[in-house]
Amino acid sequence: MSAVRTETKDLSNSHPDIVASLSRKWDSWADKNNVTPLPADYKVKYLKTKGAGS
Repeated sequence: MSAVRTETKDLSNSHPDIVASLSRKWDSWADKNNVTPLPADYKVKYLKTKGAGS
């Protein structure tokens, strides 16, 4: 991955294990820092969202 330092090429499909690990770490950090859940109308599908009335 060091060859793609500018992040101009999406490597997520070729490294799903790293994506999963980083996603878990981000979710944990976000929960601890009250970053999530996001409002349902935020339209970001890869993050946890809070439902209507939450």
